[in-house]
Amino acid sequence: MKMQKKVLAWFMIGALLVIPVLYFFARVPDTAFRDGAMGNWFATMVGVLVGIPIGLEIDRRQRKAQEKVQAEKRAKADRDQVGQYNRDVEEREGRQELGVVCVRVEAA
Repeated sequence: MKMQKKVLAWFMIGALLVIPVLYFFARVPDTAFRDGAMGNWFATMVGVLVGIPIGLEIDRRQRKAQEKVQAEKRAKADRDQVGQYNRDVEEREGRQELGVVCVRVEAA
């Protein structure tokens, strides 16, 4: 059953690719059709050649902004963790209950 769906899907894709090509070659002698088809094809190619790089650039900038936000969140979490550690050390030093030497860590 799964294999039949795959075969049907590939058949549909092939038909969607072949039928327009056959139609184009059947209508090539018609000058008005050929002019319109070439204009549409040219516009499509320009759209693809210009649109894809622009889309990729937009995606790159969005990813870069997301990475920057994530890096800031990680840095804040690290600072918070170091701050909590320093507060714990100060609390231990204040109580003088431990015979262990505590080291204060500074955030980068």
